[in-house]
Amino acid sequence: MDIRNVIKEKRLEKKMTQEDLAKHFHVTRQLISKWENGKSFPDLEQIVIISDLFNIPLDELLRGDKKMVKQISLTAKTKKKLNITIFTLIGLSLTLGLFLLNIWMKEPVIISSDDVKITNIKKVKLPAKQELNEDVEYTFDIEITNPFISISNTTKYTQNNYIENDKVIISIQGQHSLFKSKKKSKVTVSSFRFNNDTNKNKDIYIKGDKETDIKLIANKQILNALPTN
Repeated sequence: MDIRNVIKEKRLEKKMTQEDLAKHFHVTRQLISKWENGKSFPDLEQIVIISDLFNIPLDELLRGDKKMVKQISLTAKTKKKLNITIFTLIGLSLTLGLFLLNIWMKEPVIISSDDVKITNIKKVKLPAKQELNEDVEYTFDIEITNPFISISNTTKYTQNNYIENDKVIISIQGQHSLFKSKKKSKVTVSSFRFNNDTNKNKDIYIKGDKETDIKLIANKQILNALPTN
């Protein structure tokens, strides 16, 4: 017997309305109507409930409606394919995400001036030799305050390293990081005497990756007052 006829006949035997049966299954009355009109079928879990509610063996319900069994089979296959598709897409998304994250973490970044904290300055005197004038070099102990930026143990300014009037302008390079990373380093401001210039009597600024991101980190009065090593 078709499942639609079974549902309707047994419902009437129990003097239940479609609304009553809908409440039992936690579905709408319209869905019960569709079951009884053969416009849709209950799923396997609902068929088990029907079997218990109306005291009909489960195999009898399934054997009596081949169309319903075919529909359940198609639904199960569709769900399986959908699950496979979803897991495949999740896997591809994770792979792509990890690939992009790896690129992002390896890409060098010029550290913002606001993310650099100076903890100590060391001045080294460079005596004159041959055609090179006397000069000084500075080594800054720095700490990176941005939790998503790491830095190597020792580094030198890497971009925009130039002298402009009485300013030495440096930039510090680091890398993106999502995990525990190196936050302390030493940055050496090398002499410009090979270019017939000097670090003496100049303020030192740090510059980030934007034109407006520039900040004084040591003025010449402080630098001149430092003892030399």
